[in-house]
Amino acid sequence: MISLKISSIIMVFLGACFLFAAMVTSKRVYRTVPTALRGRWLTLTALILFFLAGYAAFIVVQLTAIPFPLELLVGAVFLGGAFFVFLVINLAQYTIDRLRDTNDNLEQIVARRTTDLIRTNQELQEEIIEREQVEADLKEATAEAKAANQAKSEFLANMSHEFRTPLNAILGFTEILLQNPSHAERQEYLALVHHSAGRLLDIVNDILDFSKIEARKFALESLPFDLEGMVQSSLSLLEAKARQKGLNLLFSVDPQLPRQVIGDQGRLRQILSNLVENAIKFTEHGEVEVTLAPGNTKKVLPGQVMLHCTIRDTGIGIAPERCQDIFDSFTQGDGSMTRKYGGTGLGLTLSNRLAQMMGGGIQVESEPGRGSIFHVFVILSRVEAPSVPLETSSSHGAE
Repeated sequence: MISLKISSIIMVFLGACFLFAAMVTSKRVYRTVPTALRGRWLTLTALILFFLAGYAAFIVVQLTAIPFPLELLVGAVFLGGAFFVFLVINLAQYTIDRLRDTNDNLEQIVARRTTDLIRTNQELQEEIIEREQVEADLKEATAEAKAANQAKSEFLANMSHEFRTPLNAILGFTEILLQNPSHAERQEYLALVHHSAGRLLDIVNDILDFSKIEARKFALESLPFDLEGMVQSSLSLLEAKARQKGLNLLFSVDPQLPRQVIGDQGRLRQILSNLVENAIKFTEHGEVEVTLAPGNTKKVLPGQVMLHCTIRDTGIGIAPERCQDIFDSFTQGDGSMTRKYGGTGLGLTLSNRLAQMMGGGIQVESEPGRGSIFHVFVILSRVEAPSVPLETSSSHGAE
């Protein structure tokens, strides 16, 4: 019995030491405990003190044999122990919940940071792509500038040839006439001089018109005229060239097209004459056909008419990939054409610009060796309607 008493005293003493160490630790932890938990933490500290008092009372009773109801002391210690465990589990649950909330918050923060990083990365990639696009545009612009300079250089070379040939003809035949006043072929020479001078005048006029369009100082007239009569008179001037090459020059008009219209007769004549003259120049055999018909009525206003003029030839044709290039300034379908057929490369550019200013444009269908079809679209006003000023920019597209 004595050994059991001593053993129980030693065990209670060790338990008291552990409780004392726990109380010291609790004092340090208390400073970091959230305010909402301090009440529970103080309760735990009070229970530790209660256990220390109970352990001390147990040791005293065992050593001094003072009469004391040990059953009551043991029951009180068990009750306090159960309450202590309850508080510890409650605090542990609270701690776990706080850790879970903290973990969720950390996950949300990480998710937001990840989203921000992804968005930033996408923005950087878009910026890189944009910069690459800018660099590509700069390279393309540089290439276009070089091509434009090359085209202008070729244009100047062609232009010098175009000027030099008629000038040499004018000077040569004039010198012959001056040296031989009674020359029998005077009329023929004078006709060649007149033709050469007219060719020079056409070149100068094309250059001046193109310069005005580029400077946005070009204005169109809006006057009534006979559409069919204008086209017939223009073609009559080109019939001699067609006959010289053995070509048939055909002309037809859709009866639904009004004969009297309002617009710029001179510029429309210039467009058609240029296209028909080109068709004759690049056609060695066969025919050139000019057709007038109404265009798409959905693209005009009341009191207006869309003129669709078709110029078809059986000439050398144009490669499909070059069909749009021929409308660029100072450009021809093939560099060899300049050497064989002549020309400045301004005619189609000027005609297309004029057609666009008249509310339409020019389209082309062609295939090498099978001829070409040029579609000219311009907007004119009907005579019976009030005169509507034509716009000086393309406000209606071609069909």
